[in-house]
Amino acid sequence: MAASSSPGASPPQSPSRISLVCDPLHRRYVKIPRILDDLLAASTPDNGTARHLLPVLAPTGDNDEEESFRVICTVQDKGKRKVMAFVFSSCNQTWQGIISTIYLPNGFIGCKPYYAHGCLFWMFFGKGYSLMLDTSEMKSSIIDLPPHNFDFGSMHAIVEAEDGRLGFLTIGDGTIGLYCKNWQSNGVGAQEWQHDKLIPLPKDSGVNYSWDIVGTVGRYVALVAHDPICDESSPNSELFVLDIKTLLVEKLCTLNDGMFCGFPYARFPPPLALPSI
Repeated sequence: MAASSSPGASPPQSPSRISLVCDPLHRRYVKIPRILDDLLAASTPDNGTARHLLPVLAPTGDNDEEESFRVICTVQDKGKRKVMAFVFSSCNQTWQGIISTIYLPNGFIGCKPYYAHGCLFWMFFGKGYSLMLDTSEMKSSIIDLPPHNFDFGSMHAIVEAEDGRLGFLTIGDGTIGLYCKNWQSNGVGAQEWQHDKLIPLPKDSGVNYSWDIVGTVGRYVALVAHDPICDESSPNSELFVLDIKTLLVEKLCTLNDGMFCGFPYARFPPPLALPSI
């Protein structure tokens, strides 16, 4: 099952805590064991600069069993500027630690990952590059992003674009800019980022929405539109979905509470084991 079609993993502050893989539709979950102390000790430097990112479900490969899944917990070692991934397999019910050989640029990695072409991407705060983890080979690398303003207030995301390309989204004034480049999976050589399209965002009469990218899965992007001057009698925000293939932005629902981070999914795997939530 792919991460895009899977339920979410609970986000503990540290991979040493208990995690759950949940199916919210059927209200079922699977508990996965905590990471062993010796694996954690190998990833945590003595100076205490390790930073744990959110656990995520890994996209499935062609050779994976239908009902199997993997969970990935990533640790950024600020002292040695390395990254380590802990991988849990439902097949053997064990964790494995994989230390990357790449040298990380200076800076903090965002906790929220993006899924595209079987890879996970984390962006560096205020930087023009991203950490990429190929989940089929469990190898990390750094990719450059299009020239842009990468301050802390900017909204960006990495998505799957048409023709097997990699896409990069950025929210502007009432629009979303889409940049694309050829990707290793589409059989075309390397290419620089190209500005591909400018996608208009929906407008409501008299409302100047403030937009956030909540999450991505494959070619779909979850967006939240906030009314900055709403009162208690009006909705707090509206949830939309952008389809990168059709460029359509469709409203899903009205949210009574704000949403700034989510785990989108498109379908569900075979029912997980009880107990139910």
